[in-house]
Formats: sequence, structure tokens, C-alpha cells
Amino acid sequence: MRFLGLRLYDATLWSPGGVWSASQPYALELVYARSFGGAAIAQRSIEEIAKLRPFPSPTLARWEQQMRALFPDVKDGDRLTGVRTPGAGVSFYSGTRKLGQIDDEAFADAFFGIWLSPATRAPNLRAQLLKSP
Repeated sequence: MRFLGLRLYDATLWSPGGVWSASQPYALELVYARSFGGAAIAQRSIEEIAKLRPFPSPTLARWEQQMRALFPDVKDGDRLTGVRTPGAGVSFYSGTRKLGQIDDEAFADAFFGIWLSPATRAPNLRAQLLKSP
């Protein structure tokens, strides 16, 4: 993913049989190319979620707080992965270490929608992800 020509991260979508379906488990892996604070990642995620679909402010605030509690600061080469299990929300990992889980279906749909929604602000990345292994 690039922003203003700067590489921010590389993204890979992992799904059973290499075919993504929102009704099946899948994982989205981001390998960062720059340093970002965990709080900044959470804040930017909320901004992107809010652009895709209106949610009540208290809901967005709760989700941001949950992400801030889980997301570490990252540097070049660090890997964060979100694992979506329908019916169980999303689990987050840093490398192989589990950071925690957010058991909220609406959050999981909204979070992964940043990359996978047809209305994403990064349609080229979405197309690339849907062709991932």
C-alpha cells in the first residue's frame, strides 16, 4: 500500500483454497515498510472505517480504544495479522504472538472492509488481495 508515493506496507490475504469468502475464515497480513505507533494505526483504522460506513460515535470510540489496547508500535519489517473467524470476531497477531481478540462481528466486518469492501479507498489493492494465494 502506498500513500503519496511512500510505501506503507505490503498486504497479503490468506484464505482457504486461495479463494476469499466473507463467510469463511481468512487472514489479512500487513508487513510494514515504515514505523508507526500503535495508537496511530488504530486512529487511522477508525478514520477509514468511518469513511466506508457511518457508525455511532460511541461505537467508533469503543473500537478505537480496543485497537489501541492491542496494536503495538511497528517498524520496517514488522508483521501484523488479523484473523477473521465468522461468528467469533477477529484475532490480532504480531508475528506469531497473539495480541488479543475483539469479539464483535460488526467491528470485524468494518475493519476488514478497509481493504476488502467494494467501496474501499484502495480498489487496486483490493483487486490484488483477492488474487492472493
